[in-house]
Order: sequence, then C-alpha cells, then structure tokens
Amino acid sequence: MKKTIALSLALTTSLAMFTTAQAATPTTTKAAVAAPSSAATKLENQLKAANSYLKSYSKEEVANVFAKESTKRFVATITAAKTALKKDPANHEGKLGTVLRELENRTLRFTRDMSASQQLTATLKEINAGLKKKSYSKRTTTELKALVKKAEQLLKSDATFYTDLNDVRNQLTEVAHPHKNVAQIVSSKKPALKKQEITAISTHYTFKSVDYGTSFTKLALPKTVWIVLKNKKEVPATVVWNKKEYDPKVVGFQTIEGEVTLPASLKDKVTVPKAMKAKNGKLRAVFLVQVG
Repeated sequence: MKKTIALSLALTTSLAMFTTAQAATPTTTKAAVAAPSSAATKLENQLKAANSYLKSYSKEEVANVFAKESTKRFVATITAAKTALKKDPANHEGKLGTVLRELENRTLRFTRDMSASQQLTATLKEINAGLKKKSYSKRTTTELKALVKKAEQLLKSDATFYTDLNDVRNQLTEVAHPHKNVAQIVSSKKPALKKQEITAISTHYTFKSVDYGTSFTKLALPKTVWIVLKNKKEVPATVVWNKKEYDPKVVGFQTIEGEVTLPASLKDKVTVPKAMKAKNGKLRAVFLVQVG
C-alpha cells in the first residue's frame, strides 16, 4: 500500500513538473521572437535619420525632375526597409543587415543628389539675376547662357548623375567669377547664422569604387565635408576618416565613418540630431566605398 501511494505521488509530481515546463516553453519562445535584434535597432535608427533627411529637403523634392526621381527612389527604399523590419524584427532570416546597408547607401545618394541639385539651383538663380542686370561682358554672357541652358537640361533629366550637376556648377562659377573657386566663394560669404538644426553632413560625392587591394591612403577621401543646416545653408568643416573601418581585401560595399570638427562659426549656434552623432558624441560623416 505504501509503495502504491509513493508511486502515485511520484507520478503526480512528475506530471506537474512536465505541465509547468510545457506551459513555460511557449512563453519563453514568444519572448525571444519578440525581442528586437541589434540589426533591427540599427535599422530603426537609420530609418529615423532617413525620414529626417527626407523632411529637410521637402521643398527640393518637386524642384526638378532630377530631384523628384532621386526622392522617389529614396522613398521606395525607406518603404522597403520598414516592411522588412515589420516582417522580421528579430532578424531570423538574417536579411536586416543587407536592408540596413541598402538604406545607408540610398540615404547617402539622396543627400548627395539633393545637395548637388540645391547648389546648382542657387547658382543658376545668381547667374540669371546677373544676366538680367547685364552684369557680365558680352563674351561672358554668351558662355553663361550656354551653360545655363545645359544646367537646366540636366535638371530636367532623370538620367543625370550628381557629378554632372557639380561639374556644370563649377563651370558656371569659373566663368562668372574667374578669379575665385567655389570653396572661396562659399567661405567668403560667412552668413550670420542663428541657432539651427543640422540636417545633413554632405561630402558632395559620397561614393567611390576602387580595385581590390587599394590602400586606405590611395582612397584619397575628402578632407572637407559640408554641414547642411535646416535653413538650407551649408558650412564647410574638416573631417578625419576612421581607417580601421576599411579593409582593402574585403570585396563589396564598405561604410567608413569620419569625425567632423564643428567650425568655430557654428559653436553654440546649432543643434545636432542624435542620429548624426558618433559614440563619443561628436559629429559623424559617412563615406561609401565599393571594393572589387
């Protein structure tokens, strides 16, 4: 009788333990699935930054065909990233890293395109005002009118590359101001800046394709970046790139971050979004390199 009671108690205890364990298992699994991955967190932060850039260039979105098409591609990439994040927040399929890189690349291209469009539009406005006032010589006027026509055609095409816009802008500047280059003209203006939010860090060209094995030194990354403010003004700043983030023997896209030194003219006059800060709290720039 005692043995029967003992056996019954043992079976009851085992059954209770099994039921408890079985009930606990789904809860643990559900918690693990719901937990966002590191890739998901990074993607969420990049989405916030992307939406911030999109908002900051809202006026330029419909300024011309070039800007409109760049914006359309950017919005499509943002939408795809949101869909991927919603579908697999725990990154079980391991695809969020690729989605993040695609969004980073498209963000860089968007800010690069919009910056080139914005600067060329401003230069055209200045040149056209000078032409209207007959501020140039007959020869200079003829050259400028031809370049203005070329620039306007580039802005009306969805096949234009941002370097085309930068090239024609430099040509316009050189003809209109033969004794000054673009950097001198921008820096000589020294606009009186009120406290503004920084909306982008632009290098004007943020992508480079190099051969396998190219050293960091031979990348010749730009030493100057442009701090884009919410009022659309741009201020040059020095940047130091982190060479530890580059591997010449890894084929594919590589993102290199740089530490930007805030110019004295902007100290205590700007606010920096969290998405644009490095781990040490300083401004960061990003450059994309394709190896191979």
